[in-house]
Amino acid sequence: MSGDLVPNVVKELNKIKEESRKCHLLVAGEHEFEVQDQNINYIVNLRTRTCNCRVWDVSGIPCKHAALGIFHRRDSLESFCDSRFSKENYMKAYSYYIHPVPDPTFWPQDLEVEPTNLLPPIVRRMPGRPKKNRRKEPGEAPNVVRRSNMVTCKVCNDLGHNKRTCPVNQDQHQQPPSNSGAAYLPPSFWRGLGVSPQREIISKNNQDAKEVNPYEACKQQ
Repeated sequence: MSGDLVPNVVKELNKIKEESRKCHLLVAGEHEFEVQDQNINYIVNLRTRTCNCRVWDVSGIPCKHAALGIFHRRDSLESFCDSRFSKENYMKAYSYYIHPVPDPTFWPQDLEVEPTNLLPPIVRRMPGRPKKNRRKEPGEAPNVVRRSNMVTCKVCNDLGHNKRTCPVNQDQHQQPPSNSGAAYLPPSFWRGLGVSPQREIISKNNQDAKEVNPYEACKQQ
């Protein structure tokens, strides 16, 4: 039966067959079905050739919901297409001659219409930002872009947090120094004084290393 249809319709039917596999069918009668597609229920009637999605009514080609009911009845999907898509009607539409058009130089000149009067229409910029995406055909599925929201930490390579909220990084900042005799103060205390919380190490004669408290260094300045 597919040999009686034009090639573009046959290609479209192959896409509909693949998309119908994602739907779920509930049989209500011999010619009536309920099809569930992405948590939406559609009513299909093969006797009247209608569906709630209105794709079959507009295009004349069975939609993916109707295709699922047609496959359940073991019928041919091509037999439910509109007759205007057959090769016979296609050849009848183009059976007449298409008369050639002479070159514009041989067209008779109209004295009432001069080239100065034939101006193009004024182009007006429509409100809003111009669209960049291509206009999709009727029944064409939208593009679904899936993005992962999982964050990977650069410190411990664990999932679910970043390096700012990493527990390993926080433990290193909150741990008091072991080799220092000065009392440990949290980093928020040093930021309030306008001093970096990191300790500066000054070496004397490249032999002994001594830790200098930023609070004392701030007093000396």
